[in-house]
Amino acid sequence: MIRRIAWIICIGLSGVLLSCGRAEPPIGEVVITVGVGYIAPALEVQRDQWFPPGAEVFMTKSSGNPVVLQLPPGSYNLLYKSDSGRWNKACGFDIRQNREVDIAVIVVFREVRCESVVG
Repeated sequence: MIRRIAWIICIGLSGVLLSCGRAEPPIGEVVITVGVGYIAPALEVQRDQWFPPGAEVFMTKSSGNPVVLQLPPGSYNLLYKSDSGRWNKACGFDIRQNREVDIAVIVVFREVRCESVVG
C-alpha cells in the first residue's frame, strides 16, 4: 500500500516537473507598417532604460507590408536615423506578454512620426 502511494506521488511530481520545463519565454509582437510608397529611414526598437542592451535595427518595406518583431515584454522606444546620423525618438510603447502592438508610421520630410499605436 505504501509503495502504491509513493509511486502515485512520484508520477504526479514528475508530471509537474515536466510541465514546468516546457514553459515558453514571455514574448509579445510589434507590427510596424508604413504607408505604401513611403520610404522610411533605418528604424530601431530599443528598450526604454538608461543603458539598453543591443537594439533591433531594421528597414521598413515600401510595399506597405508590415514588419513583425517578437520582443520580450517591457517599455520600448521606436527610433529613426536622421540625415545627420543621430537616432531620434519617434514614439514610445509598451509590449505585454502574448499581445500584439500595431504601430502605423508616417514619414514627413525625412522625419518619422507614429500616427497610431494600438496595443
